[in-house]
Amino acid sequence: MLLWVPIRVHEVVAELRGGFNGPPRFETMPPSIIPCDVCVLKAYLNGVSYFASLDYSGKLIVESVFEGLVRLAVTRVPNGLPLTWVPIPTSRLPLKVKHVPPPSFPLLIDFCSSGGKCMCKAIVASPKEFSREASAWVSHVFNIEPQDDLREYSFREFLEGKVSKSGAYVFTLEAFRVLAKPFGGTIVRTPLTLNTKPVSGGRIVLGEVLDYLGYPTGGKYSVKVGQMHSLIVGTTGSGKTTSAARFALETSRVHVKTVVLDWTGEYSSMLNAKVFQPDSDFSLPLKTLSVRVVFEILKYHAETMWNTVLSPMQYSILRKAVYKAQGNPGEIFYTVEKELNSSRRDVRQASNALLNKLEPVRNVLRQLCNNMNPPLSVKNLPKLSIVNLGVYETAGEKALAAQLILHSLIAQLRNTISKQPLLHIVLEEARHNLKPHMDLPTLIEEALIEHRKHGINLTLVTSNPNLPQTVTLNTQLILVHRANTLQAAMKQAELVSPAPQLTPSYAKHIRQLPTGQAIAVSTNQPQPTLIQIKPPRKH
Repeated sequence: MLLWVPIRVHEVVAELRGGFNGPPRFETMPPSIIPCDVCVLKAYLNGVSYFASLDYSGKLIVESVFEGLVRLAVTRVPNGLPLTWVPIPTSRLPLKVKHVPPPSFPLLIDFCSSGGKCMCKAIVASPKEFSREASAWVSHVFNIEPQDDLREYSFREFLEGKVSKSGAYVFTLEAFRVLAKPFGGTIVRTPLTLNTKPVSGGRIVLGEVLDYLGYPTGGKYSVKVGQMHSLIVGTTGSGKTTSAARFALETSRVHVKTVVLDWTGEYSSMLNAKVFQPDSDFSLPLKTLSVRVVFEILKYHAETMWNTVLSPMQYSILRKAVYKAQGNPGEIFYTVEKELNSSRRDVRQASNALLNKLEPVRNVLRQLCNNMNPPLSVKNLPKLSIVNLGVYETAGEKALAAQLILHSLIAQLRNTISKQPLLHIVLEEARHNLKPHMDLPTLIEEALIEHRKHGINLTLVTSNPNLPQTVTLNTQLILVHRANTLQAAMKQAELVSPAPQLTPSYAKHIRQLPTGQAIAVSTNQPQPTLIQIKPPRKH
């Protein structure tokens, strides 16, 4: 009985690592690749790759060549297998073989040892009625002109290595991998330097560890409870919100109070949590924040909304208004409006321009800071809570509300020193709060740098991988999901790649990540790990 092993992946990209002595050279293959007197035959049938061998070691050969990244399983001989085949004579392979799609007609490639030498032969054959198409395919792949020869061989003769026609000598492992590349199934980019056996024992379990083909290894990816900031990045629909929800749930389970600043309101459908509405459930008295923080928040949003910097006169007027208001948001606007009556024309113009820049945030300040609801208190928060920012219409209003809430919570712990996390804040759509300004760090960046010692952990969730360096240098856990462009994939790959020369390989893989899968790196486990993160179940 013939041993048939169908391939379970669609594409394996052969990329040599340092272990193969750098770039491909004309050097003989190790004897362990194709042992003497063993033939491995690859068959293209109906667009699917099959491997056949009379010896079980043929299965082991294929799996070892792809370093365990290809899984083979025994199956029956496919129906419609032609009985006789015509070999297509070929000559020596060039250094690189062209990557081409599988043929649409039946085709065999027979790999066998060559007289005990440390190399193998590749003999290509097809049924007689497809010999012309096969010759064209061989010409395209090998860049040679095949010779006409209609002598027929049986399928078994190929398996036994009895075909006398000379084939192409395979001199490099890269060429062998290209010719043996399987088709049919899920795309896999390999090899990647991945950690399939991460250190266990962490109390926060994020997901299942996967191997290179995306199959579960049986291990769990976990991180320890500690002082750490996190970054979750990926395109829309890649699963980053699911990852953030899972992380929020797991931290709340280990008794760390967790607050999710929900940009659109979708977290409430995934988590059993107390949902706060900013316009009706709580207030944020500005007097709980320092005058500097209020000034920096308003200045930041006035500048980023209009993509311009405040003039020196506008800067002075806003600073004076904030310091004079002493926590009363209405007083801020009243002070600026009074400057419209100044005798100086430049002051009137600056005040008018400043009011126009601040107008989009007036509604947020009125709703959050002037209502009669009780203040949002860290002490009274439940284990897991969600603040619904979806009540605001514009991105600018949501970003301002998020910053006010974030810094109000931080201010309540600024006099606390803790080695263990006391509060975990998940900030969705963090890119709206991370726009750099004049090379100075934003308040969010300052929070990443300064407030971990106060027991505050931040998780930033964003679809924009163009992040300030202060963010990437001060995050201890990074989860990278799928990117939709090569440029974004390269940026994300730089966050997880263990070496610069491997970044292009990671970028290719990141563009193909299925929804819910992420590449994770952390301070304790710097080796990248492929994980599957399942959405939390809402009971």
